[in-house]
Amino acid sequence: MLVMTTASNFEEAKKIAKYLVENHYAACVNIFPITSIYFWENKLQEDNECMLFIKSAREFEEIKNIIKKIHSYELPEIIKINIEGEEEYIEWIKRFSK
Repeated sequence: MLVMTTASNFEEAKKIAKYLVENHYAACVNIFPITSIYFWENKLQEDNECMLFIKSAREFEEIKNIIKKIHSYELPEIIKINIEGEEEYIEWIKRFSK
């Protein structure tokens, strides 16, 4: 699966990514800069953030709970997307995130 989450800055994104990969919750995490525009507390917000693409074969609930414990946001974006892909790559994800 692919789990997407945002972080307030690169350091927080790296902290989440390293924890997930070092503890074999994820095989790989991509981090890239984004601009987010959204409503929060009845106001239009615009922030520079980092997006994390987390590739994992673990249970979504495990990944979600870890992100919520580490994350600085009151309500972090945590979205799961089921993926298909090149078989050897999917097997690599399974092998390194179990």
